[in-house]
Amino acid sequence: QLPGGIDAVVGHSFGGKVALEWSRHAPPRLKQTWILDSNPGPRADGRGSELLLKVIQNLESLSFPMKSRHDFQQALLQEGLTLPIAQWLAMNLLRREDGLHFGPPLAGIRALLNDYFHQDLWPLLAPDSARCATHLVIAGASPVFLPEDRERAEALSADSATASDSVRVRAHLLPKVGHWLHVEAPTKLLALMQA
Repeated sequence: QLPGGIDAVVGHSFGGKVALEWSRHAPPRLKQTWILDSNPGPRADGRGSELLLKVIQNLESLSFPMKSRHDFQQALLQEGLTLPIAQWLAMNLLRREDGLHFGPPLAGIRALLNDYFHQDLWPLLAPDSARCATHLVIAGASPVFLPEDRERAEALSADSATASDSVRVRAHLLPKVGHWLHVEAPTKLLALMQA
């Protein structure tokens, strides 16, 4: 529990849908929800998450236990992943008596991703359903939002233009920015959120 409660929530990608769902059950004091390049609708094909799906598949193909972090990273490099990703994933290794194991349960991760790809949270953004100001930040160079998804977000933004600022849905486009918008354009994103 945070002191004073939560006035705003921000989520990127998978976390964006989590934040949107959480806002449905949030206490009344929640004022803003920021969804960063996370399509509220279903994406059964996993569009925009190809690298993530490749990482999961690569992890599932490995044999555990591993003798060392180096061996783990080398195995992932042989599968075509980059060294920064392999090093980041190595932070999840746990030492047991027989060696290193990947900590998070991959079957559980698959189940969460399957749920994420099939959830349709667009109804939570309807003018009569919004509980707080919701900001959809769309990365223009990301494949997460198809053109029709962008149109839907912009239409919701226009439809809620007459709503009070406390419940209005706003769509923001950051052109020429990829899915990792908080890394590629942190200054632009921060300026948008501060405004």
